[in-house]
Amino acid sequence: ARLCNQRERSVMAAFWLVGLGLFAYAGRFALVWWTLAFPLMGAVAAHVSGVIEAIVRQPLRTVALVGAATIVLISAAPPISPFFWQFEGDTVHRMLPRAAEDPALWLPSWLTCHTRPNAGGKIFNEFNYGGELNWRLPGYSTSIDGRGMSPDTVAVDFVFSGHGRRRYHSRTWATADLALLERSFWTVPVLDSDTSWVLLAESRRTLHFGAAALWAKRSWWARFGTRTPLPVRDIHQGDARATCSATGVFPKR
Repeated sequence: ARLCNQRERSVMAAFWLVGLGLFAYAGRFALVWWTLAFPLMGAVAAHVSGVIEAIVRQPLRTVALVGAATIVLISAAPPISPFFWQFEGDTVHRMLPRAAEDPALWLPSWLTCHTRPNAGGKIFNEFNYGGELNWRLPGYSTSIDGRGMSPDTVAVDFVFSGHGRRRYHSRTWATADLALLERSFWTVPVLDSDTSWVLLAESRRTLHFGAAALWAKRSWWARFGTRTPLPVRDIHQGDARATCSATGVFPKR
């Protein structure tokens, strides 16, 4: 089975490259890249299906197609350790299995343990944290979610900028109540030097993940925070300070 003709292949490759260029320019264009890649993905799937149909007898074709798709999905998925599932949590504690390897995911848990039950507000968060924070902190509003598109007034905050170099046209962080960012994000020195913000907690740096930190407006913390000495350093996986218990295990309901 042929993978289309030369002209069709060139057009599909151009679509893919345009999408890649847009994604490289701004992460929020990931959805556009995926959409532009559909024709090429469909052509490859049709080609593979045609090859299987040509070499496999009819009774085994379906099994071969399902087997090929399964192999692709398994090989593309990241490895999952059984150790991860002990941190899954539930609808009360709202933890995620990925927290077994990324200490930054324990910062929202620390926030829940050290604020009043009615706490809520706007969080300035990194692109990759949005979807997770929507689950972890349902009473809060995130600034961006990597699963969808965002308006330019928000996306400008996430265009590349040198560490500590203030982007004067971006204002999402200035109107937020809290901020959850990796230490390498450009806004971090701005937050550290702004007296209206206070550093609450900082996660441990690991081999695969950089240190992250959580800040709050002083006025917000005075309203919703506890008397916990600040800042709290070296939050790590299973940290008792982030599970609301002395054992480092989420208390049962």
